[in-house]
This record gives sequence, structure tokens and C-alpha cells, in this order.
Amino acid sequence: MAERRTEAPRPDAAGGQHARQMRVARTLAWATAALAVAAAVAYAVVSGVSHLRPAPPLPRHRLEGPRVSIASLHGRPALVLFWASWCGPCGKEADAVRSFAQSPAGEGRIVGVDWGDRRRAARAFLARHRWGFANVRDASGEVGLSYGLTRLPALFVIDGHGDIYRAFSGAQTQRSLEAALRSAGGH
Repeated sequence: MAERRTEAPRPDAAGGQHARQMRVARTLAWATAALAVAAAVAYAVVSGVSHLRPAPPLPRHRLEGPRVSIASLHGRPALVLFWASWCGPCGKEADAVRSFAQSPAGEGRIVGVDWGDRRRAARAFLARHRWGFANVRDASGEVGLSYGLTRLPALFVIDGHGDIYRAFSGAQTQRSLEAALRSAGGH
């Protein structure tokens, strides 16, 4: 029977183990910090916390209504609403969004952003809900991610300087849309 030999631990083996433990500890610290930042962003979106950071550019692909950009919104508060045809809560809030967009308070003050839909599905959603206000298409989802989108529907309140003033997620009512616009100085 062959004899198994085991090597005696080398003097630097304990040091190597310590180095591995330190790397693991650093990795865990970075992961914890990243999770804390992600949780803070998610909390801000859900609770409507103020952001005050420049709003990223809107997608250029127009689905409905006039061409629109963040620059064209400067000077007065506006709402940017991310939605998708496959999003149940988006369909539930659609009538309230249409009513707001057609009201004196909302006329020209809301921009819809279709997030990640196929063009045909997005256009069908707009027709079904009779949304005639400005809507653009974020087919790749990159614009939504640059806004910090975590779920749909998501509403971003843009102040008169083009900064994200507040963010909300979940279905909105006509009243909550009016209140969101007023919170940034819209009348």
C-alpha cells in the first residue's frame, strides 16, 4: 500500500489564507455598499423623494403627439411617465392619465415613454387608451435605466430647470398627477 504524504504547512500559508479573507471582506463591503445605494434609489422612487439631478435626454423615436425633448420642457414643470403595454398597472391608470393630459393643468405637461415594447404593441396601447399627448419609445430600455427606473409605471416630475424633482412608482390618479405637477411649481 502506498503511503500518503502530506506536506507540512508552509510558513506563508496562514498569510495566504489571511489575504483571501481580506479579499472576501472587501468584496462583501463593496457589495453591501452597492446594495445600500440601490435600496436608497428604490426607496426614493417608491416614496416620491426629491432627486434634483438633471433629467436624462428623452428617446427620439416619436410614437404619438408632438416631438418633445427635455430642452423643450424647460421653463415649466412637466411629468415624464414610463409605461409599457404589458404592464397591468399601466393599463389601470391609463384613463386617469388621459383625463389629466386633456385637462387645463395637464395639457402639454406630460410625456409618455414606452419602455421596452415592440412598436406595434406600443401603438395598440396608445390607440386603445386614446392617448394623444406626446409619447416616445425607449425600445432598448436604456433611457429608463438612466432615469433609475425600477418598475412600471414610473412617474418623474421634472422642474422648470430640467431637473428630476421627484419620482413615483405605481399607478397614479388624475389627482396624484395634478399634485405631482404642483409640487414642482406647476399650477
